[in-house]
Amino acid sequence: MKRSFILFTIIALLGLNSAMGQWTTSGSNIFNSNTGNVGIGNNSPTTLLHVAKLMTEPTITVQNLGGTGGATYTMIDAVSGANWKFKATNTGGFKIRDHAYLLDVFVIEPNSAANSLYIDSAGNVGLGTTTPSEKLGIDGNIIFTKSSNRTISVELENSDFGSGKNLTLMAGAANGNNYWAAKGGDLILQGGAGHNQSEGAAGGGDLFLRSGTNILSAISGIPNGGDIILETGGPNSTFIERVRIMEAGNVGIGTATPASSAALDITSTTQGLLPPRLTTAQISAITSPVAGLMVYNSTTNIMQYYNGTSWVNM
Repeated sequence: MKRSFILFTIIALLGLNSAMGQWTTSGSNIFNSNTGNVGIGNNSPTTLLHVAKLMTEPTITVQNLGGTGGATYTMIDAVSGANWKFKATNTGGFKIRDHAYLLDVFVIEPNSAANSLYIDSAGNVGLGTTTPSEKLGIDGNIIFTKSSNRTISVELENSDFGSGKNLTLMAGAANGNNYWAAKGGDLILQGGAGHNQSEGAAGGGDLFLRSGTNILSAISGIPNGGDIILETGGPNSTFIERVRIMEAGNVGIGTATPASSAALDITSTTQGLLPPRLTTAQISAITSPVAGLMVYNSTTNIMQYYNGTSWVNM
């Protein structure tokens, strides 16, 4: 019995000595000289460090006990020079940092709103929402920084003879039923507010509606830009064209093909043209009327035009 105990003790000490032999000190540091993987709670580690335990939430903690730099997990690649940090900041936030270029590429401040960023199983991204129905769903307003002009566009078509893809801005659709009517949301396009001072009037920002251009030089007889078309919504999700501004600048109301010799072509079989209706006193009060200006005199019930010096009955 005594021999067995001595033999067991020798074997245990040899095993302990073998395990301890894999750890080496260097100054105040200690490192493992084992050339394989290290397992904690795992006797067959598959990576350099493999931690495993059957529990509700296995956790590895990096804690700063009072220093000023936060707490960081770092990944470094010697070949590419990549140096990425996952960092709990000393202000209570979190950030992902490209330390090789000293750039904070992703930052979350402490006490941020729940679900500020959410990605569902379909890959849709929600900002402030957990139910994005498209690639990007946003619960809130959008504001661009003021450092430069901004553009929202569809990427360039890269196939030969491929037409560019449409871009639609649409307000919210109503969700009515057989008993209640509901109006669709309005779409508002607005220029920026101006700020006038006594030194001069700046005014608000302009609103531009532009058709597409031709990136090549003009070709005679062939349209070189797009038209501007105004449509109103109809029943059964249809749309009705009301106004068209041609690439050449002539305008059609009630027609998609305004006459090329007319600046304005109005087409209708049920309605007429109603000019401004002014009294004689109101007509006389017009400041600097231009020759050719036309009005309907509601005092005399006569159409009149200005010939450059006086108002003449038509």
